[in-house]
Amino acid sequence: MLAQLDSVPGVVESRVDWTGTRFLLRLARGADEAAIADQSAQVLGDRAVADDDEERAALEGLRRGETWMRSGETLRLSREESHILAERLGGQIAQQLDLTPQQRERLIAVFQRELFGAFARIHRSGDRTDATLEAQMRRGGARIVEACREFLSAGQVEGLRSSLAGSPQEADGD
Repeated sequence: MLAQLDSVPGVVESRVDWTGTRFLLRLARGADEAAIADQSAQVLGDRAVADDDEERAALEGLRRGETWMRSGETLRLSREESHILAERLGGQIAQQLDLTPQQRERLIAVFQRELFGAFARIHRSGDRTDATLEAQMRRGGARIVEACREFLSAGQVEGLRSSLAGSPQEADGD
């Protein structure tokens, strides 16, 4: 999405905050703001409109040093997020399944690879809808189960499958 914004004529650079919900555009001197707003709205959809207070708050945050990322930086943040989520989810499931420390470590590595892969695919597609994330996680869950057959017993694999089937609902409560 940031790469698309960067390609709008008159945009010098675009940035997104760590939540992925607020965008800042730095424009070239003399750029046609109305044309840039129209083209940016096509990229951002409903997220394109900010009122004056939101705009002031975003600029103040930037001046205070809040994290505003450029295109390639967002994927690095997703890598870190996938690591944190893998530790949490994989650790919980490893405890439920009474895995050995080695199995736990391998399970977390599989989770991290799959989560980061899902984030990377979503980044590439630019589609950040809940339906896209849900579909990625459903397919990812099946890949996690398959990858873990290599080091888990049949009973542990079934426990993993069962845990993954219940995890989206549990995650909603967080």
